Amino acid sequence: MNKLFIIKEYLQYQLKAKGIDNIHSPFVYEFMSNVLRDNRTFYAYEEIEKQRSLLLSSDKKIYHHYLGTGKRSASSIRNIVKVSVKPRKQAQLLFRIAAYYRCRHIIEIGSSVGITTLYLASASEYSLVITLEGEAAIAEEAQRSFDALGKKNIHLLIGSFEDTLPIALQRMPLIDLIFFDGNHRKDPTLHYFHTALQHSNEHSIFVFDDIHWSWEMKEAWNMIKSHSDVKMTIDIFHFGIVFFRKELSKQHFILRF
Repeated sequence: MNKLFIIKEYLQYQLKAKGIDNIHSPFVYEFMSNVLRDNRTFYAYEEIEKQRSLLLSSDKKIYHHYLGTGKRSASSIRNIVKVSVKPRKQAQLLFRIAAYYRCRHIIEIGSSVGITTLYLASASEYSLVITLEGEAAIAEEAQRSFDALGKKNIHLLIGSFEDTLPIALQRMPLIDLIFFDGNHRKDPTLHYFHTALQHSNEHSIFVFDDIHWSWEMKEAWNMIKSHSDVKMTIDIFHFGIVFFRKELSKQHFILRF
């Protein structure tokens, strides 16, 4: 049923998604031109993708459970990367968002084995990324990747997101960017959103993963869009991107990616 829901959502997305020639908002046009459609290969891409390839070649098995689904099993690192890690296209978009908007204070909810974390941390040598992972065994693999690439600007917190998110927020003087990728259920997603909102400002950027993953994630996304503090949202199917800038008018865009 979940696959059928996603297929239906994707077909609707394709019908509604707009290209750059149909965008009249200067802010969104700039986003599409300089971030969404930037096809340059940046310096960090190659080394991170080499690390991804290394993980994809690993048959090592670890015992873990998926916090977003409740499933628990022993999986190879290869399968965890295939199932839980953002594809290159999406992960590199997060890099470009962090780089273009000069995000220095970044939180990631859901590290997995650390590939997306590496992209976020590589956008600027002056950034601090606090990443949260619920599974200690998976967190250990993520830390190995951080060490392998020599990333010193990543702090990894292990434990329940309900416990570690407040700690991360306390350590951050402000939030420039937060990536919500740790739980694909409505109530936890909304809880994390409202918790993070208390530490945000008008220049903060919130990115939500898998907003069309299920009916309840779609409901959560619609509630986030309607929040009074939210000024503009961008739906690219895989991600929902939230802006709070006061100069923006309340608008919601569905963009082709």
